[in-house]
Amino acid sequence: MMWKLAVVVSLFMFSLAAAAQESVPKIEIFGGYSLLHADTDGASGASLDSFFEQPSGTFNIKTNYSGWNAEVQFNANRWLGSTGIVFSFGSQ
Repeated sequence: MMWKLAVVVSLFMFSLAAAAQESVPKIEIFGGYSLLHADTDGASGASLDSFFEQPSGTFNIKTNYSGWNAEVQFNANRWLGSTGIVFSFGSQ
């Protein structure tokens, strides 16, 4: 019973914090970069070429993937906004 009360009180407090935000910016801008280093668990392009009996260089395993993204959001009012997103990802 006590944990139910704690959940209800926590939700009430978080909703108060959200309701306390009076001003909303008209435009929000975001930019980001990401890098993923993939673990191939020892697999390589050469090992896949020989396993599938393909010519050398058929399989090429990339282990680093980097990308960026940009986002602009226009807030019409406190509850409604429109977002435009541009992104690009590739391997190194």
